[in-house]
Amino acid sequence: MPQKESTLILRYESTAKYHDKVAKREWAYAKNTDDGYHYGRAREHYRRAAENRAKAEALKNKQGNK
Repeated sequence: MPQKESTLILRYESTAKYHDKVAKREWAYAKNTDDGYHYGRAREHYRRAAENRAKAEALKNKQGNK
């Protein structure tokens, strides 16, 4: 059964918020350590957050065009 678009929008936005939170924490770890591991994780989480925000925005625009 397909989910309502409003539910998907909320899910994508909350997932983006989670990835932002994790990315900021990883970035702080990276600034305080000498390894590059945390930089990569921070970039990945920022990418995922942007991806989820784009999906939510696309659904919002789709709702507005109906």
